[in-house]
Amino acid sequence: MIAQYTKLAPPPQPRRVALVLPVLRRHLAKKDQMVDNACDTAKSAKESCQEAGQQMKAKAQGAADAVKDAVNK
Repeated sequence: MIAQYTKLAPPPQPRRVALVLPVLRRHLAKKDQMVDNACDTAKSAKESCQEAGQQMKAKAQGAADAVKDAVNK
């Protein structure tokens, strides 16, 4: 029974863990940066859509006013 447990992988060595931690930190930092970029892009797209909507509304209002003026003449 004890012989079975000797075949298990040895526990991670502190040196390996110390080498892996900086890599994990870089990947987490990169992930955070990618999430921030995605949020910024979404915010920019939202603002662009809102601006386009306001421009369309202004053009429609101008067209409605032009029709109103043409009818009232």
